[in-house]
Amino acid sequence: MTHNQERGNLIIGTLLVILGLALVPFIIKLVFPQIDLIYKVVLIFAIYSFVTQMLQNNSTLSLLITGILVYFMVFKYGDIFTSLWFLSIIFTYVGGTLLVTSARDFFGFGGEEGGHGMHPPR
Repeated sequence: MTHNQERGNLIIGTLLVILGLALVPFIIKLVFPQIDLIYKVVLIFAIYSFVTQMLQNNSTLSLLITGILVYFMVFKYGDIFTSLWFLSIIFTYVGGTLLVTSARDFFGFGGEEGGHGMHPPR
């Protein structure tokens, strides 16, 4: 197998994992239909906090923009944005873990007994 084929297999595998993670909220919603209400409430609060943080105030304009975004992102296209929100949470967690692990490896935090992150023990 050549180097380009290995890289192509890695990209296809990564895309399949991302697609699988995007389907997790749908599967959970099929098993537990009540979870849809929890998804919507979390999305509404996330949108509200994002808009008020971006506008840096809690005015009528921020409520208007929040209302428009909630209509489209929660009620009209809720399934798509629930999956995107779920993926962003997963990738934020994974990215933070990767950052901490790589900093520990690069700077040598944790000492000899603490392990070496993604590298095998020496």
